[in-house]
Amino acid sequence: MADIAFLDHPAVSEAALDLWPPVNPAEVETGDPVQKGRYIREDAGDGLSVGSWHCTAYSGPMAPCPFDEYMVLLAGRVEIHHSDGAVLRIGPGQGFLVPKGLVCRWVQTGPVLKHFLIYDDGTPPEAHSAPGQRAILIDPSTELTPGDPPPAAILSSAQPTCGERVLYRSRDGRLEVLQWSATPYTRTEQTAKATEFMHFLTGATEIGDSRGAVVPVTTGESVLVPKGARTAWESRVPVVKVACFFS
Repeated sequence: MADIAFLDHPAVSEAALDLWPPVNPAEVETGDPVQKGRYIREDAGDGLSVGSWHCTAYSGPMAPCPFDEYMVLLAGRVEIHHSDGAVLRIGPGQGFLVPKGLVCRWVQTGPVLKHFLIYDDGTPPEAHSAPGQRAILIDPSTELTPGDPPPAAILSSAQPTCGERVLYRSRDGRLEVLQWSATPYTRTEQTAKATEFMHFLTGATEIGDSRGAVVPVTTGESVLVPKGARTAWESRVPVVKVACFFS
């Protein structure tokens, strides 16, 4: 059974990462980037990888972006320059998604540290490019529509009030990124039906695993729950998170 990965326990740092091969020269216009990283999950068979990355300053084209990538910026600042001149600015603590096929430039004037989830469906990125395509900056205050609560049969509390909004779905439907909220509730240990990468935007919870360990997770932290993992949940305050589901 795959283990739950708490990406911020302990807090990730550049010193904890491995030196990676140089950035592709075709993707570098300015700077002499040195990148380091660590994979939590890497599977060429299904195209999904999750990990942490650090890189020194550089800028260069993503023309087009070769895969879908959700990122949590831990330190540093990034700008995404779209082909029509629009600029998306991302700072520490923010989450953002760059869709496969996006034509843009990546600009970082200093070191950057981030968590990432990458999905590559194996198709040519040019086939995914579309007019008006944009990187997506996550807004914790985004208005959500009412969502279905967890079934009462798996709860040891009252059913919560939930909200959700789909932010992105890959062309093949295997990756779905949504923003989700819930009032406090307690859920008994259950088996994950899909792999889920969680990025907590507000609030806090405790996540239990099959070995009886209970780990507190709070605003800004990220958790990877592999398909088949056993997890329990207890939140005492409202929670808003980004949930990246892969099936």
